[in-house]
Amino acid sequence: TNWKAPGIMAKACFDFVATSPNELTIHTNDNILLAPTYIQEEMNLKNTGWAYAVHNDKSGVVPLNYIVISKKGPPVAQEVPVPRSNIAKEHSLAKTHT
Repeated sequence: TNWKAPGIMAKACFDFVATSPNELTIHTNDNILLAPTYIQEEMNLKNTGWAYAVHNDKSGVVPLNYIVISKKGPPVAQEVPVPRSNIAKEHSLAKTHT
């Protein structure tokens, strides 16, 4: 599936190590590409604190508080497959609340 809108460049502020298959490991100063807003909405990630991103030909969700949106440079168009499963739902079910 090709994105109908350009992705959004972001930079990792901290290391994040994936703890489930739908998450994406990133390291401080990695440049990552966030999926366009309509993809985030289709995946029910809006207002969850997570975003679907791509880095080094891998994709998954990353915590928004670990990244900063890049201010410089135009958005980047990229062909990236979008998983058909509902990642947000799977992610929220995997976490237990105490």
